[in-house]
Amino acid sequence: MRNEKHDKSKEELILDVAKKVIEERGFSSTRMDDIAQRANVAKGTLYLYFRSKDDLFVRLMDREYAKVLSGLMRVVEKEDDVITKIDAVIEGFLRYMEENRSFFLNIMFEAPSIKKDTMKEKMLEKNRMINEGLGKLIKEGIDEGIIRDDIEIPVIISSIIGTVSRVIFYAIHFERDRSLITFKDSILKVIFSGILKEKGGILW
Repeated sequence: MRNEKHDKSKEELILDVAKKVIEERGFSSTRMDDIAQRANVAKGTLYLYFRSKDDLFVRLMDREYAKVLSGLMRVVEKEDDVITKIDAVIEGFLRYMEENRSFFLNIMFEAPSIKKDTMKEKMLEKNRMINEGLGKLIKEGIDEGIIRDDIEIPVIISSIIGTVSRVIFYAIHFERDRSLITFKDSILKVIFSGILKEKGGILW
């Protein structure tokens, strides 16, 4: 029977510790015993907060996605121009991934092995909210005449997210000593100007 008061600060502490242990060992090699010992809590206490290691991981990823979403929405609500906002969104995400590089490297191929509908639902919901935030920026740029209106907004959003995600994947695996932030200018050039040299007018 659960008679211990659910302490939000203790839950956050456990998630912080779990993130660090997973970063060091990978998800598969991390045991609940390891997390309990590092967090200095009894194993039974750990299970008061999380039903299983999968449940803990789902909650951890939900929290990390929420951080990204929170940063995005702060940028969206600013009074800056659209180009500055998109620049800030991309830089913010690159900085977040840089700070959490080892963690995501260790879970990149393990997360899909967690067969939990709740995780899929949470991630889909967070992705939907991220898409909405970016969509608001794109619509603002179209209304101001800054962004082309002949390309569907979902395609623009996918292009931004896809470009940034693949660059991060590449850097994490093949240029591990290079800061992710150093890719920002090239990403912005691809998003705003494309890869073809301009010869006057719109190419497509």
